[in-house]
Amino acid sequence: MMKFENTERYTATDRIRVVSNEIIHEYPMLNAEDVMKISALCDIVFDDVDEDVIFRRYYYILLVIKDNLAVSKKVFDDMCKYCKDCLKDRLNRILYTDLERFFNGELENFPVIGDYYGNE
Repeated sequence: MMKFENTERYTATDRIRVVSNEIIHEYPMLNAEDVMKISALCDIVFDDVDEDVIFRRYYYILLVIKDNLAVSKKVFDDMCKYCKDCLKDRLNRILYTDLERFFNGELENFPVIGDYYGNE
């Protein structure tokens, strides 16, 4: 499982560096530019990392690499190991279901998180 270091006291630059290292350690096949984009999107991590925090990081990875279907399918499969049936946030559960539909070919476009959280 990907490491999630507490980043609440880090500067934005240090947080991005730490998260980048965590992502590249787990997925060395990702290019540095994509990893930096992903890290900039990721939330601050506190001590209490739950499934919703894990889900959001995996979501951001998938969002950036969605056009690379081979790698994004592997990341999605990893996400399923940690997040399936245990997300507390209702909108994350809906988004997760739509990600499943996307990777199963039932949904044409990758689900964009703003479509779920922007309308509440």
